[in-house]
Amino acid sequence: MASLRIPGRFAMRSLLVSLLVGGSSAFYLPGVAPYEYAQDERVEIKVNKLSSTKTQLPYDYYALPFCKPDVLESKVENLGEVLHGSVIQNSAYDVHMGRSDFKVSCRQELTKMTAALLAKRIKEDYRVHLIMDNLPAATKMIREMPNGNTITMYDRGYPVGFVGSAERPGTTPGTPYLYNHLRFVIKFHREDSFSGSRIVGFEVEPLSVKHQYKGSFTTDMSKLNLLTVPVGPDLPPQPVGVPPKDAKASATDMEIIYTCVIDGLCAQPMHGLCTASARLCTAASAPPLHGRCTALRGLCVAHPQPRRFPAPPAAPPQV
Repeated sequence: MASLRIPGRFAMRSLLVSLLVGGSSAFYLPGVAPYEYAQDERVEIKVNKLSSTKTQLPYDYYALPFCKPDVLESKVENLGEVLHGSVIQNSAYDVHMGRSDFKVSCRQELTKMTAALLAKRIKEDYRVHLIMDNLPAATKMIREMPNGNTITMYDRGYPVGFVGSAERPGTTPGTPYLYNHLRFVIKFHREDSFSGSRIVGFEVEPLSVKHQYKGSFTTDMSKLNLLTVPVGPDLPPQPVGVPPKDAKASATDMEIIYTCVIDGLCAQPMHGLCTASARLCTAASAPPLHGRCTALRGLCVAHPQPRRFPAPPAAPPQV
């Protein structure tokens, strides 16, 4: 019987294809397979290192005075994240699938050193990077074109803060302000082919608010008398920095209260979006500051509009 000789290179390719095909049913990369969340199941928000296009130097998220969980844990899931140099950790945010809520995360008392560091990172254009179900958080922006049309853009992460200018009402030029209020827009998908919800989008809308309260501070909203409600862009922003030596700084000038709003948007089986928030504010409860607002825990939380950017100047005609 004549024997059939297979070239060595072809034999290796055949073996590789056989291995890939035979093991496809068991193939899995951490964080790649879709996960279905049950109603009210906790959805973890992770934090990554801070980045800046100005300095090109990354820093640990908790190097700044943000809210910390009781126990810090590393959340790196695969080799790619390690090779990329990611510093992924857990966070103090408490989010549950299908729930819309308003939460007070924590209060941070600043020292002169931490205030100066925070102001420096804001002036250096550092950005915060959050992760939910292996989706990076994105900030929605709208660019207005010369023809009147608008283009929706997304920027990865969100800035730590901004520097006041004459173009920003209610701010002092040159003074850094912190984004201490976040609105999480969680988009998820449901259909009959699987049970639960799959997260398909994660947006963050940052806002700077100088929170004020009466009485003792607590993160329990049923006991905290928060005066800065409804939360909206018309409230005074949260300045950051060391006051001058001749200025009298009160205790509230050196503290920051972090808050967040969780707003779930579910994608319908066919197309379109439906809001998971149960109610809308009425004129009797509190008028919306900028359009739509959501009633959460009896509070009216206004949704800030996405930032709008003018169109880039037209290029000069070529001669």
